[in-house]
Amino acid sequence: FGDRILSTPAATAELKTLLATAHAGLGAPERAREAIAQALQVQPGHAPAVVLNARLDAAAGQLDTALRQLDEVLARNPADEGAGLLKGEILRQARNDPDAALALFRQVRAAHPKSLAAHAAVVGVLLQQNKLADARTDFAVLQKLGPKHPDVLLLQVQLALAEKDFKVAREIADRLLSMAPNNVRVLLMAGTAEMGLNQHLLAAGLFGRAL
Repeated sequence: FGDRILSTPAATAELKTLLATAHAGLGAPERAREAIAQALQVQPGHAPAVVLNARLDAAAGQLDTALRQLDEVLARNPADEGAGLLKGEILRQARNDPDAALALFRQVRAAHPKSLAAHAAVVGVLLQQNKLADARTDFAVLQKLGPKHPDVLLLQVQLALAEKDFKVAREIADRLLSMAPNNVRVLLMAGTAEMGLNQHLLAAGLFGRAL
């Protein structure tokens, strides 16, 4: 599979990038970088490969290198979804610049109006900034795109907790726990909902499971 050469450079680069993504997901960054190098050898500048390489660099703490690569992709194609979303996450989390991240996420969303990830990123930053009215408005659009998607449900719990609607937060958190009973983030949110409902024993049990 990894040694296959397809009929066009683009197809081969895509195959090598998929292989690199698999290696990265399995915790083998060096093998991932080898496949990325192969992808870029057959098609220099292949955006998905560059974005994946930037993601690996960011994970390794090489933020300036990651951002430089993403800027190169965006210079060639300002509407590149993967590059825009990753740069936004770096700005939001590592650079602590949610305003710049929000502006970039909104640009990605405008270019890709059906992108669930772009809509979710916008809502996530608005929640971080405690702009609940804006978050509620944008979440309504996101919910229409993927009402049962786990990322949408997670944001729904976050929004309900921020609005102190603990019953809704509990209901949605329970749905998520039925899908991922050991997810630490969901357990913590479910425990927070129970605390808001004065169900302290239930909350303690959920927090204990999260430890």
